[in-house]
Amino acid sequence: MMTSISRSLLPCTLALALAACGTSDDTSTATNAGTGTTTTDVGTTTDATTMQDGDTVKRMFQTKTDADLFHIEFAVAGTYLIAATPDLDDDIRLEFYNADASELGFSDNGGAGEPEGGEIMTQPGLLYVVVRNIGNSNGSFTITVTKQ
Repeated sequence: MMTSISRSLLPCTLALALAACGTSDDTSTATNAGTGTTTTDVGTTTDATTMQDGDTVKRMFQTKTDADLFHIEFAVAGTYLIAATPDLDDDIRLEFYNADASELGFSDNGGAGEPEGGEIMTQPGLLYVVVRNIGNSNGSFTITVTKQ
């Protein structure tokens, strides 16, 4: 089930968010809408991924309590759908944060295998999304950003 969230963005630096994120052994595959290329990061990388309109990222949870941080950069004002779909046996929660790290809301309406997401009405700027594993397994999920 999707959640509708309205907000205005405050300025923030990407370096601040990366410093709070740490590292993990995630394997990440990203498809960039601007270039049509796919990138896979394997091994110890920062646990944060920067996304924009049209991007899709596939990640794997490393543990049953894992959470992954995504920086969503909006180039133009509008309404965007941010949605994540887990493996059939995984349950996830999406948390949405302003650039100043204040919580906007969350989406945790489905169960195992159900997508979670929200429509964000925003100005150009930055939003953080945390995809949290709340199920009993540690499979993968796919997150997308799409301008509506």
